[in-house]
Amino acid sequence: MKNITAHKSKGSILVAKKNEFVEYVLELLGPLGPVRAKAMFGGFGIYRDNLMFGLVADDILYFKVDEKTRPEFEAKGLPPFTYEKRAKNTQCPITRHRRKP
Repeated sequence: MKNITAHKSKGSILVAKKNEFVEYVLELLGPLGPVRAKAMFGGFGIYRDNLMFGLVADDILYFKVDEKTRPEFEAKGLPPFTYEKRAKNTQCPITRHRRKP
């Protein structure tokens, strides 16, 4: 079950959903330095130094890729993040985010 908590930051209130999988991901990524999650569009963005480098949707972790790293993810058969357009009932891939290896 997801809990809702509120945090005050720089004069505004940020509402964050608690998610055990996201908390686990943050724990695993802890050696990278300060990493945080921000609720967005039904999932979570994963950030370090205010730069989003990953996302969690439906308890699946995706990493942001670029021209240099994309071939490694593709070679391993790791699919891109996809979402379903409600109006057209079609899957839309977001190729800059790939499922974790």
